[in-house]
Amino acid sequence: MYFGAAKFGLTLGYENGSITAVWPPTGIALAALLLGGYRMWPAVALGAFLANSWTGVPLPAVLGIAAGNTLEAVAGAFLLRRVAKFQSALERVRDVAALAVLAGALSTIASATIGVASLWLAGRVPGGELASAWRVWWLGDMGGDLLVAPALLLFARPFRLDLRPARIAEVAASGSALIVIGLLVLSRPTPFAFTLFPLLMWAALRFGPRGAALATVMVAGIAVYFTSRGLGPFVRGSPDDSLLGSQMFMGFTATTALLLAAITAERERARRALRSAHDALELKVRERTADLANANEALTKSELQLAEAQGVARIGSWEWDIVADEVHWSDELYRIYGLDPEQFGASYEAFLARVHPDDRQAADEAVRTALADPGHFDFDHRVIRPDGQVRILHARGRVVVDEGGTPVRMFGTGHDVTERELEEREADRLKDEFFALVSHELRTPLSSVKGYVELLLDGRAGAETNARGREFALTIARNASRLESLVDDLLFAAQLQSGEFGPHPEDTVDLSELLTGRVEAAARDAAERTIELALTSESSCTCTGDRDRFSEVFDNLISNALTYTPKGGRVDVTLETSDDTAVVSIRDTGIGIAQADRKRVFGRFFRAPAVRERIPGLGLGLPIAKAIAEAYGGRIEIESEEGAGSTVRFEIPLAGAVGGRATATGTAVDL
Repeated sequence: MYFGAAKFGLTLGYENGSITAVWPPTGIALAALLLGGYRMWPAVALGAFLANSWTGVPLPAVLGIAAGNTLEAVAGAFLLRRVAKFQSALERVRDVAALAVLAGALSTIASATIGVASLWLAGRVPGGELASAWRVWWLGDMGGDLLVAPALLLFARPFRLDLRPARIAEVAASGSALIVIGLLVLSRPTPFAFTLFPLLMWAALRFGPRGAALATVMVAGIAVYFTSRGLGPFVRGSPDDSLLGSQMFMGFTATTALLLAAITAERERARRALRSAHDALELKVRERTADLANANEALTKSELQLAEAQGVARIGSWEWDIVADEVHWSDELYRIYGLDPEQFGASYEAFLARVHPDDRQAADEAVRTALADPGHFDFDHRVIRPDGQVRILHARGRVVVDEGGTPVRMFGTGHDVTERELEEREADRLKDEFFALVSHELRTPLSSVKGYVELLLDGRAGAETNARGREFALTIARNASRLESLVDDLLFAAQLQSGEFGPHPEDTVDLSELLTGRVEAAARDAAERTIELALTSESSCTCTGDRDRFSEVFDNLISNALTYTPKGGRVDVTLETSDDTAVVSIRDTGIGIAQADRKRVFGRFFRAPAVRERIPGLGLGLPIAKAIAEAYGGRIEIESEEGAGSTVRFEIPLAGAVGGRATATGTAVDL
């Protein structure tokens, strides 16, 4: 596009084949850099080089002209972006003015100066014609910025066509009138070129910057066509001067039309803003009127609502008149302190007397520091109620000073945070206990792995025999599996806490087959504990879900049953159906669960105090099993009697047809 426009412009260079009064590439280059960024400068440089290489001037001059054209575009884009904060919509007067002055007038100086200098050094421009050549070059480039760049910038932006019949008719009529009058007045040597102004101004007023830009480009094309053929009102001494006159006329006309369009756009924005402000003000007046109508009623309720809110939040308010040493408390603050107004001395010293002796000095220092450096402050302290109960309060306040900077008043709140502090302390205790437990549970298997590996490597303790080596290897494998299971449980618990776990019901799971595999996997553990492990299941029972997650549930439940069942006990795993639900029951003859602990067994990291020291574990198995069951539309329940064992029921909706109950020999597994 740049090369084609350049070739066209050079055909209109009459006195010097490298200098023309019509140079559209200037506007094309500026628009390219504004729309595509500075990375477009190599394309501009290449286009300028190729276009000027056909003019017959020496290569150094061609390089100089190409450099000038490129610098002109880069400088124009830089000035518009950095200095003017240019917006290509051209809906602000400042943007049109910036385009005319910074790009049209200033940046084109670079191209004109470098280009004419290059031609002079190449001997293509005599010294006496430098000023004339520079003027033609500069004004020609200015015309490209003022006529071509706005049209490209505006029509490169997304816009919506108004296809209403009336609008289409107006566009067609305006465009036709502009073309007809342009052909009439620009093809004859008459002084009536000004008759185009009303139509150009109409385009600006009715169709905005796009209409103004398109109209001026159309008129400029007509003017160049007739002027280049020696016709029209701009013809004078030389062809270059004639074209220069037409370009100057169109440049000023385009600037005027764009300014008028920008003024119209700004006026429309101001009108919309004024209307919006008017509507908002009218709405606010109505709202304020309604507020005033309800003010008396709201005022009577506010104190009651404040008192209720303070009671719910356990926050009381206070105010201290420092000069008079008078302290005023809200009703809630009296309740927090357990005092009646008659019991409180209503002074600062009376307040300090209620503070716990161990916190009294720190509270007094916090208040004194706030008085010395007025502003906001807060501190925690304990208070002793008349009944001897100790409460923990978080105090916040602000100091008010007079014109001389002297503190005169202090006000703030007292928040009873006793329960929160106790909960935080309990949480900290549980956290510390958890970390200690996890550290121990992870370190013990790992130490065992390392110890047996060292024995295998060093050949100690009889590890040189195949039987002993196999025994050590099996021990390593079991402990490694245990460690892996612990880590997996911790990671899954973290997923549950963060909300990252989601169901993936893409598998059809045969629960009978799955349970058979999980029971067989637990057979060795049951045998080592001398516990009888048996499975009774339907011959065919399927559900939809994640096979791996269900395996994790059954592994956890079976492992728990084996862990809390003493030697010689029994664990029965049963799969049956009830309506459209599969029910997996795991019953053990273990130690059972105390009544006080049954509601807490599904809590993360909970382990009954009776087994916490004797039996290892993290307390994550049941919470994980419950989360997986609920994620797939199921549930999990526990029935237990302390000292008589427990039964865990895992229920999940069926996915398809359920077969009949299998025979004992086909479906029962005693391990």
